[in-house]
Amino acid sequence: MVDLNADLNDIVQRIEEIENHLLMLADRVQDDSVMVTGAWKVPKIIPTNISELEIIKVYNDVPKVLFKNSIVTELTEESYREDNRDQSIILEFDQYGKYWLIVSDENNVFVLPAMDIKLHIYKLKSMAKVFDFQGTPSMENHCLLIKPAKVQSLPSGREWKLEQKGILEFTSNVHQDSLRNFFYTLQDSQANTNLEILKINKQLSQIELQLQQVPEESQNIGWQVNISETIKDNQANTNLEILKINKQLNQIELQLQEFSQRFQDLQYKLTKMSVDIKDYFHLQVDLLKVRLESLENIK
Repeated sequence: MVDLNADLNDIVQRIEEIENHLLMLADRVQDDSVMVTGAWKVPKIIPTNISELEIIKVYNDVPKVLFKNSIVTELTEESYREDNRDQSIILEFDQYGKYWLIVSDENNVFVLPAMDIKLHIYKLKSMAKVFDFQGTPSMENHCLLIKPAKVQSLPSGREWKLEQKGILEFTSNVHQDSLRNFFYTLQDSQANTNLEILKINKQLSQIELQLQQVPEESQNIGWQVNISETIKDNQANTNLEILKINKQLNQIELQLQEFSQRFQDLQYKLTKMSVDIKDYFHLQVDLLKVRLESLENIK
């Protein structure tokens, strides 16, 4: 009778040897890239004037678009080796690195993982220095950018200091990704609405200021009084509509949060069901082994 346990142990041992070999090769590549970085010329930084929400949406849909306007970086050797959480995390220019720098403006420099993040799935320990993870990282799960990391440029112009870690979510739920992107769209629309409101209020203030500057003798004319009253009425109506829109957006946001919680509950139930099925399967296999051994003993 074939010893299944021995075969399984051999397979596990071979997998561990392959993983260790990959880690060793990865460390060598990391060391080589750090050694020759000084010979590379840092490309010119061009601000993209893109918001954080826009970066998240574009990265999750078509990340290649962002690559053209990015600076490729990697952890410095010291940051890569250091495990002290109090130690500052520093990124440096590295054309073979696995982090993209997107410069929105001089005060906002964002960090994104390279497109081929799944090729570095075995090196997530170092990536955890820059991003926090949600879900279970694996080759099967889809990687979703929830929040980019933020860095500050150092005087050398070749290095950047991590200010705020980003967030990556690993999920197999496509519908949840679509729901999250829809929520980002709502947030973006609300931001645009608020911007338009500010513009309208600014225009109304300018009109009122112009009316106040009209010569005193012309202020007694009835039509100017009517115009001023009309402007005030329109502004009041506009503010009322704004309140209604914000209330509707808040209600939609609450519904999305409830819907997301239902997805998570369902995903938990499915995971638990999968574990129960696996346990049942292993039990049946063990029973089958016992029967086979009994038959062999009879022979």
